[in-house]
Amino acid sequence: MMDEALRHCVAPGLDLVPLRRELAPALFALTEEYRSDLARWLPWPNKVRQLADTEAYIAQMLLLLAQRQAMQFAIEMDGQVIGVCGFNKWSRRLARGELGYWLAPPWRGKGVITGCCRWLCAYGFITLGLQQMQIAAATGNLASRAVCERLGMRLHVQVAAAEQLDHGLVDHAIYRLSRSEWEQTCQRS
Repeated sequence: MMDEALRHCVAPGLDLVPLRRELAPALFALTEEYRSDLARWLPWPNKVRQLADTEAYIAQMLLLLAQRQAMQFAIEMDGQVIGVCGFNKWSRRLARGELGYWLAPPWRGKGVITGCCRWLCAYGFITLGLQQMQIAAATGNLASRAVCERLGMRLHVQVAAAEQLDHGLVDHAIYRLSRSEWEQTCQRS
């Protein structure tokens, strides 16, 4: 049984749970069911073809967590795994965290990712001592860009041909939020 202290409540019924091997079947099942949708904006779904691929991803994330370079969580809604959200990278030297996420389609448009990213920003700024958060979103991914804007992030730069997806190269919009900007936003809320 998982130590419940590791579960982070984002909102009633919405939790972030540190990735662990036992979550692999649920995450793989989501990948299988929503592969074509996820592949629209993510480079990895068509490379995940068996449960062992998801297990290898989790093992890699646990290694990066031990090295204090990344921290990924499963998103659970009422105990059901519905996606992943976390720090794709974090740099103590740069004091910057890069957030990334994916969510199965039935749970989109309900504020899940915005809520999870708000919690991660607070965790990053307060607990990890980071000074800046960043999200890279494909310029055409308007839903992801809207998350950045709801978080109070500002567009930092656009990068041409930033990522190769199955359907071609996509440009990225890089959004950033400094700790001082986040603190000002919190005071207004």
